[in-house]
Amino acid sequence: MNHVEWLHQELRDLEREGLLQREQVEKLRARYPVPEGVDWGRLVFIGIGAILLGLGVILFFAYNWENLDRFVKLAIVIGSVLATHLGAILVRRGRPQLAEGLHLLGTMLFGAGVWLVAQIYHINDHYPNGFMIWALGALFLAWALPSAVQGMVVCILTVLWTGSEAIGFGNQLLWAPLLIAGVFPVMKKFSSRVLGNLIPISLLLVFWSGSFVPYGIAYSAMLLLSGSLIGLGILLEHWGQLRESGRSFWFWSQFAFLLTVFVLSFAGHDHSSAARLEQAAQLRSHPYFITGAIGFLMMWGLVLYFLSRDGKTREVRPDLWVVLPVGVFYLLQSLGVTQLRGWESAALYNLSILAQSVLLFRFGCREVRFSAVFQGCIVFGLLVAVRYTDLFGSLLVRSLVFLLTGAGFFITGSVYSSRKKAVSEVLK
Repeated sequence: MNHVEWLHQELRDLEREGLLQREQVEKLRARYPVPEGVDWGRLVFIGIGAILLGLGVILFFAYNWENLDRFVKLAIVIGSVLATHLGAILVRRGRPQLAEGLHLLGTMLFGAGVWLVAQIYHINDHYPNGFMIWALGALFLAWALPSAVQGMVVCILTVLWTGSEAIGFGNQLLWAPLLIAGVFPVMKKFSSRVLGNLIPISLLLVFWSGSFVPYGIAYSAMLLLSGSLIGLGILLEHWGQLRESGRSFWFWSQFAFLLTVFVLSFAGHDHSSAARLEQAAQLRSHPYFITGAIGFLMMWGLVLYFLSRDGKTREVRPDLWVVLPVGVFYLLQSLGVTQLRGWESAALYNLSILAQSVLLFRFGCREVRFSAVFQGCIVFGLLVAVRYTDLFGSLLVRSLVFLLTGAGFFITGSVYSSRKKAVSEVLK
């Protein structure tokens, strides 16, 4: 049961006990509608069955494929796709989960048909285009049905398409994320947590797969895109029916952002050292950097404008505010505005990681959220462990590092325990 369903159940109990009037209950139900959910448990098994069935059908025809006439092959390809989707339409009203599985089978057969038709007519075209056509077909179904499952297929196929283009041919597809963006309406309709997690992960993978050349674009793409998605997640969390999806957006993007900042916290990875001035110039002129920079500045501009206008800046988790200054510093550094190099630059990235861990400690203790305290411990522990190996050579200094780190964890645990106890007593 999700939180909205729990709220509706509580409203019924409160109305029955006379604590709320009928009109109040109706207004609250209208304000917090139950989203159109998907029975993922049943759908997973039906989906696996549809995939295995599709593989069986493909292998069955592949056994005698060369002996069949060209028109028979084409009829099999088109007929199988139409038959599965028609069957799904016929059973959709009575058995929606089965219909979803049949539509998934039809999408699989459509994808297989793309390459089979190319083989029938000896079309030796650019093979990643097959993934693109397959993804477009799934996106059409995701809108037409609508279907969260088809939206998942779009995300997966878009990652495969951009990955095959980048790895196999060195091509960078700036417009490919538009396919994933097309899944947003489906995510909103179903308030799907699965799509809320899959969309940001897919976007990060798409940009990363297209950032192999030249050197340094991977860091730029991850830092700027993840920072942009964190800003988008903040906006989604505070407006509309996409609060859960918003949390997923900034959670996964924050992970990618921290990972990139962690890499930049090592001296020599800042792309502004004298040995990398030429590569830094390539970075500034690369379309991924330009797109990421515009997206980052635009998204955080919207965050600052809307949150300030509505007075919601205090509602944002404090550790997320570290993203803005770090992103701005990286842009200034990449554009050559700042002259910090080597450990001077790395020190700022190290301080940003430290600040994020401290803010997580503070937030977790204040709101009594163990998950935030635990995240802060992980971030701080990794930072200390890495810097311990490459900065501190003296045994005395190393012992002091252990003492200070242990004391920090001890104090954090004590404060969290005291705060939790105080909150429990108030609730009693």
